[in-house]
Amino acid sequence: MMNTVSCAAGPLMLTLGLEGGVVVALRKGEQAWLKAGGEAYRDGAATTETSARYHGAYPLLPFIGRLADGRFSWAGEAYALPPHALVTPHALHGVGWERRWAVAFHATSAITLSLHHPGDDAWPFAFQAKQHFALHPWGLALTMTLTNQHRAPAPAQLGWHPYFPSARARLATAFKRRWESDERGLPEKPLPLRNAHWAVEETVGDHCFEGPAQAALIWPDRTLRLAWSSTPRSPFQGAVLYLPEAADFFCCEPVTACPNALSATEPHARGVVTLAPGESLQLSIALREEGFPT
Repeated sequence: MMNTVSCAAGPLMLTLGLEGGVVVALRKGEQAWLKAGGEAYRDGAATTETSARYHGAYPLLPFIGRLADGRFSWAGEAYALPPHALVTPHALHGVGWERRWAVAFHATSAITLSLHHPGDDAWPFAFQAKQHFALHPWGLALTMTLTNQHRAPAPAQLGWHPYFPSARARLATAFKRRWESDERGLPEKPLPLRNAHWAVEETVGDHCFEGPAQAALIWPDRTLRLAWSSTPRSPFQGAVLYLPEAADFFCCEPVTACPNALSATEPHARGVVTLAPGESLQLSIALREEGFPT
């Protein structure tokens, strides 16, 4: 059974789960802003109530997406991470989504979750991570922070993996490039993007996109605007769009790096940030209902 904690602001209610640091639900009255359970039929037994992929959103850290064969080099040393069952032989999404978080702060309309990672075979560099969720009249503000607690400089990336309901949804962005994926589902090269607007139910794909870090999620009865930024600012700005075939959800995932960036020839150009001991990387995300002042 997953332990949960909740907060509210007016008609907005947020419920978080400690297993995986997930958003169990984000609702405005009876209207669900996120879509839980969509991955269950795709993963089968792999997705249960205690799985991050069962719920409305989960954190991506200290890396995002697939890492080719789980292998990368850092500071002249080679590392091999265990493959994830969903994408063997690759590693997937870091460790944050599969670890238990603790409640560090709980107020009427805000909650902070924290995770201490001492370093292990799944990720050799120690870090402290926090997710601060704050509800406002206009929506949700999420601040994710990763602080290097390793004895030496360490790599860092951050991302957030929300699921949105796909029924009659449209997606409008200002992205400029799409990273074409190879046969193993890994970003290979960026291509110019001519159309950055999609009817979700008519579109299938799983790609990384670059461009201004904002998107409009449009349904007949509402529009949510998603915007994000990082500190220090990553050289990569963009998101992963996951629009699976015949699904009742889609994903627009704010990220500070391109998937598989750690194994690239120039990882920093693809968004990997080097943190000295004690330094932090921060990702700020706002999910705002249109109609409230900016």
